[in-house]
Amino acid sequence: MAYIEKMKSGRWRVQIRRKALPAISKSFDRKVDANAWANEVESSLRNGDFKIDSGITIEEIFLAYLSAKTEGHEQKKRSDIIRIKRFLQDMPFMPLRASELVAEHVQMWIDKRLGQVKPSSVRREYTILRAVLRFGAHKLDAPINLGIFNKVDVPAEGEPRKRNVSQQELKKIWKMCPGPVGRNATSYIPAVFEWCCETAMRKGEALALRHSDIHEQDGLMWAVLHTSKNGSGRVVPMSSRAVAIYRMLPRETSDAPLFRIASGTLDTLFRGLVKTAGIEGLRFHDSRHQATLALSKRLNVLDLAKVTGHKSTAILLNVYYQPSGADLALALATPRGA
Repeated sequence: MAYIEKMKSGRWRVQIRRKALPAISKSFDRKVDANAWANEVESSLRNGDFKIDSGITIEEIFLAYLSAKTEGHEQKKRSDIIRIKRFLQDMPFMPLRASELVAEHVQMWIDKRLGQVKPSSVRREYTILRAVLRFGAHKLDAPINLGIFNKVDVPAEGEPRKRNVSQQELKKIWKMCPGPVGRNATSYIPAVFEWCCETAMRKGEALALRHSDIHEQDGLMWAVLHTSKNGSGRVVPMSSRAVAIYRMLPRETSDAPLFRIASGTLDTLFRGLVKTAGIEGLRFHDSRHQATLALSKRLNVLDLAKVTGHKSTAILLNVYYQPSGADLALALATPRGA
């Protein structure tokens, strides 16, 4: 049973003792918080899922996560690694023990970051923080109260980006890179970009493809992705234009990558090329929106999700799959099997 007492400082201290366990103690400014914590700990003790405080700090959890997620097939993308390293330098609660972290710490950090960067950036950083703390709780058995995520206010998700890619813009990009594809790193830029405009692949997915991942049967071609951003592979049909782009690539061994260009190099060259071409507001990831929009006119939403790799069909239904009243009426008027 918990023992709660008021100390001379005015704070409330909770002490919980159980056989075969070290004493558990924590102090609070308010008695109501002390009671709530005591009830939570005693419930965990009864259920057998209370974790002993090993003294592990938030910084140590971050370092362990960084080490685990930058090895083998779980390698995190470069931008996430950069953010995690910045967290290690700048996040104020790094020295805290895992058991000391409360929602107020996280909320103060969110509020501070909102004054420095866009809400979308704060959401991305918060997602990483949540992943790290869950890793600590589940993989390191750190005594982290994951309920803190239910007590913080995270900025609302903004409207999805809806930038289309015109044929004129694609022609400009191709014109900026004369010569055969494969001649140099720059020559791959229009090929990778239009490939993603046709297949709805993410940049990293396209760059991970090897010639052995391309399959052909009865004149039809498709690519097999073995992994993706959400951790699962998928099959992506190739349009006639995607097939044409594939035919442009240098003939290589089966284990060679389709596009011999590094992700960082692609980013730098693409931004410079778009700027030189005078194309306003175009990002590489807009290729995925363009492809998904085009595919939504030819595939039903479930097939579309299989091709694009969306885990939830919500964004497909709300952003891409929006048939007109005439389209729906025509579908009903068309005889079955026609």
